[in-house]
Amino acid sequence: MRGAICLSWLVIAVTATPVAAQSSGEVGGIAAAMIGLPLFLGLLIAVILYLASLYKTFAACAPANRSLAPGLVWLNLIPLFSTIWIFVTVVSVASSLRREHAERGNCQRFRARVRVRAGIRDPGFAD
Repeated sequence: MRGAICLSWLVIAVTATPVAAQSSGEVGGIAAAMIGLPLFLGLLIAVILYLASLYKTFAACAPANRSLAPGLVWLNLIPLFSTIWIFVTVVSVASSLRREHAERGNCQRFRARVRVRAGIRDPGFAD
């Protein structure tokens, strides 16, 4: 009788173990979702705010000075396409701003500010 009781406890322990492991796995999955979802949403909001900033920068430039239409900035939301398109977007912003400042005639002052903020001194330019 004693052997039967020990065997029954062994059967119960063996069959109960996967259930306990499964429930702890579910808890781990829920915890990962509770951490991962806010991180993903936070990153998505940051990317959208960055792209909105680029859009407003393009829209502030005169149409003749734009090297890219402002609406094309939003193509960076396409997952694999954005790995290449972000470089095109940033280079286009730089060239558009360069043309805009050259047209307005304050290109030297703009370059001086960029150099000062970047920590670069230009010996030929008087501040």
